[in-house]
Amino acid sequence: MDQLTPYKPSSYQLRDFMNVSLDSIRMLIKYVDTTNEIPMLAHYALIRSAVEATSYGIWMLNAGTKQKQAWLSLRLSYENNEDIEGMEKVFATAQMTPPNRNDVRVRLVALQQQLSDYRNHDISKTPTTTDVVAQADRFMSGKRMVITGLQTWKACSGTAHANGDVISALLERVPTGHADALGLTFRLTSRVTLTAGFLLVAVENAEELLRLFEEASKPTATRMKVKR
Repeated sequence: MDQLTPYKPSSYQLRDFMNVSLDSIRMLIKYVDTTNEIPMLAHYALIRSAVEATSYGIWMLNAGTKQKQAWLSLRLSYENNEDIEGMEKVFATAQMTPPNRNDVRVRLVALQQQLSDYRNHDISKTPTTTDVVAQADRFMSGKRMVITGLQTWKACSGTAHANGDVISALLERVPTGHADALGLTFRLTSRVTLTAGFLLVAVENAEELLRLFEEASKPTATRMKVKR
């Protein structure tokens, strides 16, 4: 597949997905081991990042044909190019001249034209993250212990965006016994069971992505021999 995506080889993208995921999972586990406590909210963003990154990798590697995998990879490269162009504009100064991002667009479209099955598709249209996470869940059917990736990603996104309603729904509320004109007051703590369930989803995704990546990295003859 890398031969079809030489601008940003697909294997590089997949490694990025795994690196983001494993680093996020490792940071959370190390924090809990070191402090013997669970953060109230911060860990949800780490889990969200891990689930999102691995979902993209699972989605890409389950695309079927090499051409379709390459097509999905090129679309992500196109979207990433748009994103970094926006970042470069924010950081641009008189001493900093960003590269011509249109050259990258032209290159990616040229690579798209080499994919006979997808040369007439719109490379600028990329799926939403919600769609990608949901699709990854379908590929993970039968491999989940309890919670789905979409449930995890939605819940953790709510806390990452400081959605008060989501925060109230996820956290454990313990009455303090005090009240004021607005009502009772509560002490908020993270729910251990939810945290464990959400983290399990991230680990399930990471293990599946690693398995798929290792399988895809084998020589074709080896993969055929294993399937027999």
